[in-house]
Amino acid sequence: MLKGGLTTVSGGRAEIYFESNATADIWVDSVSVKPFTKEEWSTHRDASAGTARRKTVRLQATDSAGNPLPGAAVSLETVRNGFPLGAAMSSEILRNLAYQSWFTSRFTVTTFENEMKWYSTEPAPGREDYSVPDAMLEFAKQHGIAVRGHNVFWDDPNQQPRWGHFTAPVNIPYMRAALDTLAQAGVPVWLTEVDVAGGPSQAYYLEEVLREAYAHPAVQGVILWAAWRPQGCYVMCLTDNEFNNLPQGDIGDIVDQLITEWTTAPRAGTTDAEGFFQAELAHGEYKVTVTHPSLNTSVSQSVKVELGSGSHYFIQV
Repeated sequence: MLKGGLTTVSGGRAEIYFESNATADIWVDSVSVKPFTKEEWSTHRDASAGTARRKTVRLQATDSAGNPLPGAAVSLETVRNGFPLGAAMSSEILRNLAYQSWFTSRFTVTTFENEMKWYSTEPAPGREDYSVPDAMLEFAKQHGIAVRGHNVFWDDPNQQPRWGHFTAPVNIPYMRAALDTLAQAGVPVWLTEVDVAGGPSQAYYLEEVLREAYAHPAVQGVILWAAWRPQGCYVMCLTDNEFNNLPQGDIGDIVDQLITEWTTAPRAGTTDAEGFFQAELAHGEYKVTVTHPSLNTSVSQSVKVELGSGSHYFIQV
């Protein structure tokens, strides 16, 4: 089945055109076009995100003999979110403590803006200098931030097809159709340089793109192209030069809002008569701590919740 999506800016009669460079003939049958309201689209997207990114898990507390412990106190704390959301990083981070604090409190993956590109590491033939990217790699390693490298060779941007980028309004149905097509390759899909040009709808468009990526099961992570530099960002800045989010409702607020929404807040409760504690959790790594009135100790254990893994975990106290 071939499917796709589009956003129209006006109503009226339309024609659907099919084209292929295949040597075989194309037969088109049973064509249908189904409209969606924004509310219907959002409802479907939220349901998809719930299936792709969350799971209901059951934790069972037991004693050393394997007997269930009813009434045990259980607390869960997120260690690492299972959906990597990152941003590009500039070398300014090596000498700006505020930038370091802001970045490490939000992001788990990065790409260096220019520092790993060939023209930066070998500005003249045979004159190699990796000191800056090496320092940035060490900083990322110290803070558990994964790093995605750049291509060694950049293609001429003039040779890139113009349809590879959205123009206003952002075509979210087309984005979903494109992700569906990429997913058929069976390899992880990343959105690695996401930015939205400035304008009154910048924050809205960015939120739509990020939510659509998060809801698609083939997407493994997102990197925003928003490296901070004091003279200004390439296209999209999340903060001002004091690392405060730009005016209310701007993209910095949107990113912080989504990070909070996609991260499970600390949970606490007690086990039932069979020693179970149940919770719906976003995929990720958790620190689970269990205590029981009959014992003078508590036990902490790391639990990883992810797609395809089991949903029943045993915590021995």
